[in-house]
Amino acid sequence: MTQTQQIAAVRAFNRDYTRVAGLLTENLLDTRHSLTEARVIFELDPDRDLSMLELRERIGLDAGYVSRLVTRLERRGLPRR
Repeated sequence: MTQTQQIAAVRAFNRDYTRVAGLLTENLLDTRHSLTEARVIFELDPDRDLSMLELRERIGLDAGYVSRLVTRLERRGLPRR
């Protein structure tokens, strides 16, 4: 199996697993948070300031999307910049 095929197999497994586990539904585990919001919340550390750049690099998302997502979470009273 080539490296490209291995990568494709891992991605296919991840898609199937998240679908079967219900992680791509509107709300994660009966919370009001989406999977991406939960990922951001998970990365936040109350004992350490995390820059938007560090957060974006940790979760691998577009800077504009992360900014909008954090703003949405801030409106709910979660993180503070």
